[in-house]
Amino acid sequence: MRKLVLLWTVVWLGIGLTGQTAEGQKYPQPKTAELSRAEKLVDEVFGKDMAKARSAQEKAKLAQEILQSAREEQDMAVRFAALQSARRLAVEALDGKLGLEIVREIVQTYEPLEEMTKEDRLSEADRLWGQAEKAQGREKLAKQLEAVECWFYADIKTGLVLKKWEERIKEVKQSLTRILYAKDAKLIGQKIGYAPQLDCILQWVNPLEGLEWKELIPPGKYEVVCVYAADSKSAFASLFALEVGKSVLKFRLQNTGQWPTFSPVSCGTIIIATEANSVRLRVLQKVPPDPNMGIIALRSLCFYPVP
Repeated sequence: MRKLVLLWTVVWLGIGLTGQTAEGQKYPQPKTAELSRAEKLVDEVFGKDMAKARSAQEKAKLAQEILQSAREEQDMAVRFAALQSARRLAVEALDGKLGLEIVREIVQTYEPLEEMTKEDRLSEADRLWGQAEKAQGREKLAKQLEAVECWFYADIKTGLVLKKWEERIKEVKQSLTRILYAKDAKLIGQKIGYAPQLDCILQWVNPLEGLEWKELIPPGKYEVVCVYAADSKSAFASLFALEVGKSVLKFRLQNTGQWPTFSPVSCGTIIIATEANSVRLRVLQKVPPDPNMGIIALRSLCFYPVP
């Protein structure tokens, strides 16, 4: 990633590769002084971006960026610090799937901080999971990821223990952000279509047409963010209904700028009382009603869990 690799490569050339073990083995986690140095470098590169990231979407996007940069980093202390920063952002975004990806990266790359028998590590993982069960929101996800990390290090791959932890990992994934992409939508209508050159829905001129996704959305409260393009001459202020099972969110389009400017736009929050297995987007009012003008060029619908 842009500045990160350049800056850290200069530092690496100056101080040497830290904590490297033989090929095929894991690296030790950095000690206090080494970790402090690495954290300062991460903050120099990403600190301002982390301070600016307000929404769940912004935090998750930045976490992905830092994760990718960490994978390219040769200084193993800096890589570890970057992974920890990405993990914290994933928790703040309540993105369990991304958090699990980062935890796997840590476990595959680094030795555990403490030496334990497999049995003791499994017991600790169960203890941490029990703490998670008493928490909510970000605190719950953070504890779940701690427990899963401990379980990964225990490396027990058979029997009822494995089945139990597979179910727990599935639960963590269900706290993840759901992203529905235009290319995966079922098109309801004759003219509406997917345009691969822009990766979006085009020719949505008829308000009677719409989109549907067969996607499992767990119960909970979500912020809905749409990535779309809509200019003032065509679709500005059109009214939509987003139907998730029996729950409905109504929102009006916003002007995203000169065509084709795609922007993430928050459409509001929706509470889903019972598990839904379908999501449908339809038009309630087309503004202006010109039959030859498109309504929206949609790329994705994002569901971000709200604590």
